[in-house]
Amino acid sequence: MRKEFELVQHSKIRHLNIFTIHITYRNFHAHSDFELLLILDGHGKIRIKNDVFSAGSGDIIFVNPHDMHEIDSRDGGLKILIVQFSRHLLYEYFPTLRNTCFYSAYLRDVFSPGDYTDILQTLIKLAGAYGSNELFFSLHCLHFLTRMLLCFYEKLDYDILDETAYLERKKKSGRVYRIAAYIDEHYTDPVRLQDIAETEQISTTRLSHFFTENFGISFQEYLTDKRLEQALRLAGSESLSLAALSELSGFSDPKYLHKAFLRKFGYPFSEYQKTAENISGQNSRPENTLEYYYTPEESRKILEEFSKLSEHERL
Repeated sequence: MRKEFELVQHSKIRHLNIFTIHITYRNFHAHSDFELLLILDGHGKIRIKNDVFSAGSGDIIFVNPHDMHEIDSRDGGLKILIVQFSRHLLYEYFPTLRNTCFYSAYLRDVFSPGDYTDILQTLIKLAGAYGSNELFFSLHCLHFLTRMLLCFYEKLDYDILDETAYLERKKKSGRVYRIAAYIDEHYTDPVRLQDIAETEQISTTRLSHFFTENFGISFQEYLTDKRLEQALRLAGSESLSLAALSELSGFSDPKYLHKAFLRKFGYPFSEYQKTAENISGQNSRPENTLEYYYTPEESRKILEEFSKLSEHERL
């Protein structure tokens, strides 16, 4: 099971990671990098702590390092270009980036139509340069990324944290990651808020407030969503009984799974299970999986098709 704090791998260029993915549902998780999500196809909701954004083709969402965020699109899923870049990207030239916290996540709300189109096109060019093997591809990547960053500093609201505030934010993020890791390890067993409070050496009341403030949802909601995410992954397995599936997902009884699924997604789990069983054995198709990472060749074709669309066709 993927950890809810993801360590970003910068395998091709230091401080930069770019990929294309198809996501049906991804529970709250965080990264140590800044993250740009360009929706290439589909519609869904992206939640960053307490803010919920309805996103569709052509929308760009900007996520700060350490901010917990959820991606939810069960109606065909979302095809997303994801750009992740480190806070230390320009440390020797512009160390301010390390201490910056931006406050505008849904970029359409901030930029004029012309500036937004320029940002979108620059993002596509950045992905194209990253996916190429040309001699100067890394310089092109740096050019396009710094061009966008300059535009962000000119147009977006932000704070530059002093060192004390930065270290406090880092300390708070460390607690978020420890809590997420604990739940990730124990969600199939009975988990109590008190158990986590004891490991963090704080009161359950303080932890409850901390959880809501930094995760955007309550402890119980997060735990239930974690279990539902696993149930979605296991739903296509014909070898598992409903009781076994529920147990492996952390639900003590199938009726609790059904109740939680209906409350979260608005229709019975049995309907989702039938669909998942019908496509069992065909999970190489991205639309049939919770997460599918496209190959570099697939990504190139997807970006080429997206670039050909007019603004009207993207909406």
